[in-house]
Amino acid sequence: MPDKPIKEQLNALFEEACVERRRLLDSLTETQRRAQGTIDHWAFKDMVCHIAFWTQTHADRLAAFRRGEETEGPGEALEVNDRVFEAHKDCSLEEALDLVDRAYGDLQAELNLLSEGDLMDKEKYHWTRGRPLYSALYGESFSHPLVHFAQAAIEHGNIEEARRLNERMAETMVALDDLPYAQGVAAYNLACFYALTGRPGRAIELLGKALPLAPSLVDWSKEDSDLVSLRELPEYLALYE
Repeated sequence: MPDKPIKEQLNALFEEACVERRRLLDSLTETQRRAQGTIDHWAFKDMVCHIAFWTQTHADRLAAFRRGEETEGPGEALEVNDRVFEAHKDCSLEEALDLVDRAYGDLQAELNLLSEGDLMDKEKYHWTRGRPLYSALYGESFSHPLVHFAQAAIEHGNIEEARRLNERMAETMVALDDLPYAQGVAAYNLACFYALTGRPGRAIELLGKALPLAPSLVDWSKEDSDLVSLRELPEYLALYE
């Protein structure tokens, strides 16, 4: 881990996620901002409500734990996501933005009550499933939103913006966790992006880095639909020889 306090890093990343959300909003036309989504294809405001829900879930869990209360998870993710969409499908853009700002405010308030030891703990918080708390918070409230922002950029035809966001996610994952597995996952996720966006050479280069660092990904990589465009390439097949 780097010397900079993890709490300071997380606060900065949460602020960055909010900046990236505003950046995406600024890039949208008024029609895109006011669009009504469907359960199978979210509009911008639906995505914002989704991010707000999961960020608020972490904030509420931390608050409950601090009060000594037992908490249960919200349920299976896909079912929860559908429920969140239905609950907020008629809300306005302004209401969605208020929800997400409040969620990040609550999360940062809880974060600032934690010690560095709390953030590094792998066992104290049952919902982290053996990960340190900081990793769960980073994943849900930084990389998770950026995944959605990158997907939106692709849908709007801005591959370069999607590339920037994916590179940034990989960069922050490596900065937060210098263990080989984390570096392998970061490279693997980036390889998937390049495979999906027509850069097989870069994708295979990153896979070649990722698989030795995270061997548990080898079997999954042979099935991962994100990598289907690479399957017949000699350079890809050579990775498994």
